[in-house]
Amino acid sequence: MDYLYEIGQTVIWRGGWGSQEPAFARIVDIGEKNGRPVYDLDNGHWAYEYQLTNSNVLESVNER
Repeated sequence: MDYLYEIGQTVIWRGGWGSQEPAFARIVDIGEKNGRPVYDLDNGHWAYEYQLTNSNVLESVNER
Protein backbone atom coordinates (compact mmCIF):
# COMPACT_ATOMS: atom_id res chain seq x y z
CA MET A 1 0.00 0.00 0.00
CA ASP A 2 1.22 3.51 -0.81
CA TYR A 3 1.30 6.05 2.00
CA LEU A 4 1.50 9.83 1.55
CA TYR A 5 3.05 10.40 4.98
CA GLU A 6 5.87 8.85 7.03
CA ILE A 7 6.36 8.00 10.69
CA GLY A 8 7.75 11.03 12.51
CA GLN A 9 6.24 13.52 10.07
CA THR A 10 4.26 16.46 11.47
CA VAL A 11 0.87 16.89 9.82
CA ILE A 12 -2.21 19.02 10.24
CA TRP A 13 -5.00 16.81 11.57
CA ARG A 14 -8.75 17.45 11.46
CA GLY A 15 -10.84 15.22 13.71
CA GLY A 16 -14.50 14.35 13.23
CA TRP A 17 -13.78 12.92 9.77
CA GLY A 18 -12.19 16.20 8.77
CA SER A 19 -14.90 18.48 10.17
CA GLN A 20 -13.10 19.78 13.31
CA GLU A 21 -10.63 22.64 13.62
CA PRO A 22 -7.13 21.77 12.40
CA ALA A 23 -4.35 20.91 14.88
CA PHE A 24 -0.73 19.81 14.52
CA ALA A 25 0.10 16.15 15.24
CA ARG A 26 3.04 13.82 14.66
CA ILE A 27 2.61 10.40 13.02
CA VAL A 28 3.73 7.58 15.33
CA ASP A 29 2.55 4.51 13.37
CA ILE A 30 1.08 3.57 9.99
CA GLY A 31 -1.47 0.89 9.20
CA GLU A 32 -4.52 -0.03 7.18
CA LYS A 33 -8.24 -0.03 7.98
CA ASN A 34 -10.98 -1.06 5.56
CA GLY A 35 -8.37 -1.20 2.78
CA ARG A 36 -7.33 2.42 3.32
CA PRO A 37 -4.16 3.92 4.83
CA VAL A 38 -4.49 5.07 8.44
CA TYR A 39 -2.09 6.85 10.75
CA ASP A 40 -1.72 6.73 14.54
CA LEU A 41 -0.98 10.19 15.89
CA ASP A 42 0.80 11.43 18.99
CA ASN A 43 -2.42 13.10 20.18
CA GLY A 44 -4.01 9.70 20.90
CA HIS A 45 -6.13 9.66 17.75
CA TRP A 46 -5.85 7.86 14.43
CA ALA A 47 -6.79 9.30 11.05
CA TYR A 48 -7.48 8.38 7.46
CA GLU A 49 -5.27 10.17 4.91
CA TYR A 50 -8.02 12.59 3.88
CA GLN A 51 -8.10 13.93 7.46
CA LEU A 52 -4.45 14.99 7.22
CA THR A 53 -2.60 17.77 5.43
CA ASN A 54 1.14 18.04 5.07
CA SER A 55 2.27 20.76 7.51
CA ASN A 56 4.66 22.03 4.80
CA VAL A 57 1.61 23.15 2.81
CA LEU A 58 0.73 25.63 5.55
CA GLU A 59 4.30 26.89 5.72
CA SER A 60 4.41 27.53 1.96
CA VAL A 61 1.11 29.46 2.09
CA ASN A 62 2.42 31.62 4.93
CA GLU A 63 5.53 32.47 2.90
CA ARG A 64 3.46 34.17 0.17
